Amino acid sequence: MPILSADSKRLKGRSSDAGFSLVELLAVLAIMSLMVGAVVMSIPAGPSAEDRDTQMMVDVVQARLDEAALAGEMRAIRLTDTNLDVLRAEGVDLVLMAELPWPERARVIAIQGETALDLSAEIPPLIWIEPYGQVPDLEITLRGASETFRLSFDDQGRLAREAL
Repeated sequence: MPILSADSKRLKGRSSDAGFSLVELLAVLAIMSLMVGAVVMSIPAGPSAEDRDTQMMVDVVQARLDEAALAGEMRAIRLTDTNLDVLRAEGVDLVLMAELPWPERARVIAIQGETALDLSAEIPPLIWIEPYGQVPDLEITLRGASETFRLSFDDQGRLAREAL
């Protein structure tokens, strides 16, 4: 009777073709890589920085205007070459409620009525917003590196954002 070692007993029931070859493993990895690449390429890109910044500006301004409507207070929007400020009227004084910088590297064009506003002026343009009724005729165009947005007041007095 032949003597078998422990290793030969484990291999006794297997054929020499058991397992995967290196070529088969590489083929499976290549196919999986192509599938992962297809999935990654089909994922939509997130919102741009300009998109996020302008949406945040609209949300903050609208929240401050809603507060004014509830309290029956006057608000004002001050436009400068660096930011948009939301102000609250307290008697004859104006109190800063929110200071919102323009999106980075954005070109800002503000038009009130049919007049282009000079945002670099020593006295920045001030647009008053009544708590009820009066809607300012204001349009702000923000031209960024990849997108352009228009901010304007709609018929209900809400600040609307439109991608151009």
